[in-house]
Amino acid sequence: TRLGRATVGPRPLTARRVLFVCTHNSARSQFAQALWRGCSDVPAASAGTAPARRIHPKAVSVAKAHGVLLDGQPSQLTDGDFDDALVISVCDNADETLDREHLHWSVPDPARADRVVDFRTAYDLIESRIGTLASSMKEQS
Repeated sequence: TRLGRATVGPRPLTARRVLFVCTHNSARSQFAQALWRGCSDVPAASAGTAPARRIHPKAVSVAKAHGVLLDGQPSQLTDGDFDDALVISVCDNADETLDREHLHWSVPDPARADRVVDFRTAYDLIESRIGTLASSMKEQS
C-alpha cells in the first residue's frame, strides 16, 4: 500500500503518536488530525512551520459538512513536537522545510485558490490516506 512516498509493508507501523505538519496549520494538517482522532486511539497533533492566525473558515465548513469538528488554534511547530512521533507532512513546503525523517503526502494547498471545491478535494485525499494509515498502524507501547 502506498502512503505518499512511504510504503506500508506486511508489518504494521508503530508510533506513540502522530504529528501532521503543514505550513499554515489552517486546513490540511487540521483535517488530518481530526480525521485521525476519529479512527485511531494513537494520539495525534498538528502544527505548522509558519502557522496562520486561525483555522481557515472554508476548512471548518468542509469538515463540519462531513460531521468532523476542527477545534483549537493553529500552532507553531516546536522541537518537542517530534519526540516519539510519526511525522507526516501534508504540504510540499513543509516537506522541504523538515529536516527530520518523516512521511510526505503531497496535498495541494486549498487556500491558494480559496475555493470550497479545493478544500473538499484536500479533505477527501487526506481522508483516504488516513484510512490506509490507520489500518496499518498500531500504538507503540
